[in-house]
Amino acid sequence: PIIINFPSQSNYVIININCCFAVYYIIKQERMENKMTKKQYENNKDKKTTEDVLYCIGLLLFLCVSGYWAACTFFPKLSRITIFPPCPFYRLSGYSCPGCGGRRAGRALFRGHLAASFFYHPLVPYAAAVYLYFMGSQSIERLSHKKVPIGMRYRNGYAWAALVILILHFLVRNFSHSIT
Repeated sequence: PIIINFPSQSNYVIININCCFAVYYIIKQERMENKMTKKQYENNKDKKTTEDVLYCIGLLLFLCVSGYWAACTFFPKLSRITIFPPCPFYRLSGYSCPGCGGRRAGRALFRGHLAASFFYHPLVPYAAAVYLYFMGSQSIERLSHKKVPIGMRYRNGYAWAALVILILHFLVRNFSHSIT
């Protein structure tokens, strides 16, 4: 089995000082609570965090999607090529798999049809919103050299919310007709 160990996350308290100007004071709670020595702190400072790994994956995803978009723009026949086979779960069981509708939702989202994207698969707009907020806030934090510490932090709640959306989508798509 593959075990992924995420480092502990820092908790931040955001206090809104002025609604008009949105001035934020950020207090890091775990700053010196673990009482590391200076040498331990220096050794631990260079380790990659979960946010670093997710940011690199996000940049790679952005480059792949941008490359595909550019290729389809300059070579329109590429957008008509389907490289995905029919869903084997649907062919074997007759039920839509938890991922069914994801391609249509992504295509609708890229065309600006948010409602259609949500209808096809609600996980796609959720994931796009989390992705855009994460990449935007992390980019601002990294470009400012952490002078503007607004970067979104990884929380397990985001993954749990995605799992709940996925399960609810599967149940509604396959069993809502039997309720009525």
